[in-house]
Amino acid sequence: TTLVDALGHPIRVGDTVLTPQHSSFTFDTITKVIKVNKKTITVGVEKYVYDDSVKRTVIVIIPVKRFPYQMVVIDKQLEHNQKEFPEHML
Repeated sequence: TTLVDALGHPIRVGDTVLTPQHSSFTFDTITKVIKVNKKTITVGVEKYVYDDSVKRTVIVIIPVKRFPYQMVVIDKQLEHNQKEFPEHML
């Protein structure tokens, strides 16, 4: 079976998705799908951490499991919007 997102689009490895941040409830992060399991999807989410070795804050990609209803595949939605509503595209 193929997992589908909140809008009914199939989810595949490498798709660009809109999903919540590490511990957020709002769809505010654009990221890539790393792995698709039977019931969950693993995405890479950026997290800011302080690195003592370089004495500054760095961005680390953390794998986070999400359910299909917690994401929207924006590649397909953007493609659909460009076909249906070209007058609204910049």
